[in-house]
Parts: sequence; structure tokens; C-alpha cells
Amino acid sequence: MSKTFQTITTIIIALLAFFTILFTVMGIFEMADGMRLYTVSEDSFIYALEDGRYGDLVESYHRNLVSDVKATDTMKECYAIARYYEAAIDYKLAVQEKDVELQQTLKEKMETAANEMGALSYAKKEINELLGL
Repeated sequence: MSKTFQTITTIIIALLAFFTILFTVMGIFEMADGMRLYTVSEDSFIYALEDGRYGDLVESYHRNLVSDVKATDTMKECYAIARYYEAAIDYKLAVQEKDVELQQTLKEKMETAANEMGALSYAKKEINELLGL
């Protein structure tokens, strides 16, 4: 083999090894980032509430619940709104399915959550209008 061919082959092998290592490291970091739990701040809850994104409140509530976040008073009120919205959606489905027992259970959950809403209790009316309850 010629010297030029050996040099080109060596360069190609070195580049392939470099990119293999680079992409492996990038993949590891990507997987680690995907597995990391992040928490939702009070401000994010307030923004979601102001925008009427109650589904986001529910997701954020469960995310913080799993992450065992120390909640502020405002966050606790937002958590109550999230629980109310979640129970209200289930209640609406129970009404459609004519499941009276489940309706009663969900109605109690809604009332409990509504009592914990505090200053943010205006959301109850918005949720009821949104869901047609």
C-alpha cells in the first residue's frame, strides 16, 4: 500500500473514532437530562392560572408532588385549583357515564379542593364555565 493511502485511512479512522466518542458522550448527556426531574415554580403556576391553562396546572402539581417540593401558600392554592380541575373533568365524565357513586365521590373532592383555593377561588367559577358544570 502506498504511504498516501495509509495516511488517508489513518485520518478517516481517527475521525470516525472521534465522532463515535463525541456522539456517545452527547447521547449520555441527553439521556441524563431526559431523566432529570424538574420542579415548577410559583411564578409558573401563576402564569398558567392567568392564561387559563388548567391542564398545565394539573401536570405541574403532579410533577411537584413527585419531586416533594416545599410549597408556598400560593402554590398550595394553585394545587387546590389543579385538584379541583382534575376532579371536575372526572366528574363530567362520570355524569356522562351515569355513575352516581363516582359522581358523589368526585363532588366531595371538588368541594374539598374548592375550600382550599383561598384567594384564588375565582378559578372555580372559570373552571365550571369552561367545563359546563
